[in-house]
Amino acid sequence: MILLPRRKKSALDMIQESLGPFQYKDDDRNKLFNDCTLQELTQANTRVCLLVHPRIYFELDGINYDREMIGNTYHAFDSGKSMYNKWHNTRDTNLLLQWNLEETQRRAEDTTKILTNQFVLTPGISGAADIPRLLLGLVSLRPASFAMTLIPPMEEFFRQQANEPWNIVVMDFIDLVPGLLSFLISLNFGAELEIVKATVNNEQGVDVTEMVSKFVYRTRVLFLSDVRKDLDISEREGTLHIEYKLDGDETHIMEWEFDDDTEVVLSEYSHMMGKE
Repeated sequence: MILLPRRKKSALDMIQESLGPFQYKDDDRNKLFNDCTLQELTQANTRVCLLVHPRIYFELDGINYDREMIGNTYHAFDSGKSMYNKWHNTRDTNLLLQWNLEETQRRAEDTTKILTNQFVLTPGISGAADIPRLLLGLVSLRPASFAMTLIPPMEEFFRQQANEPWNIVVMDFIDLVPGLLSFLISLNFGAELEIVKATVNNEQGVDVTEMVSKFVYRTRVLFLSDVRKDLDISEREGTLHIEYKLDGDETHIMEWEFDDDTEVVLSEYSHMMGKE
């Protein structure tokens, strides 16, 4: 749909009115992409970076709303010059993960653009052979079904590839992956995490400090996607007790009641969120 110039201006005005107080307003794109961290932006309550497509540019009442004008007035970056985005268009989970990894590694040295990684499987039917399987319920075209298929391998994928320079990660149904979401955000917070002591069931229980420490990524975030499986616990349920330090500061204590599918994320970010 082609928007008229007056509607485009109204849309920009509405965005500025609603999100302006939370918007990143520095016009230095290089600073945003290479010097700012998500932690710094969060602490400054700068939660919005406005990117606009070049199709937004227009002329109205003798005023040319070009890249410079919109950039200065609405603090918006040109998405074509600021972001690279690629849709991988596949229903194969392994291919989707591999292609996203290859794209990230290929563009790791490019600090002029934000890379958007899309972790979304594409519904569809590849041929006549899929039709009977679809009718029998052996395959599904529902996006939620694809998301549920992708979640387990994607959680393990991001743990294995935690050191890669991920920028923006796009996923469907993020309410289904609160642990993974917290993990990805936590990678942006810099305080080093030290596991002082970890036990199962109580402070005098089975010591799992060494095992828990193996799941600390970038030295800053612990992510157990399945407590029982990761720590090889035979009991169906119990309590995980962890004593930890952030940047060598005082010792903090957290406990989680776990069962068959409990996730644990521990970092400066989760510590901060827990205190609020």
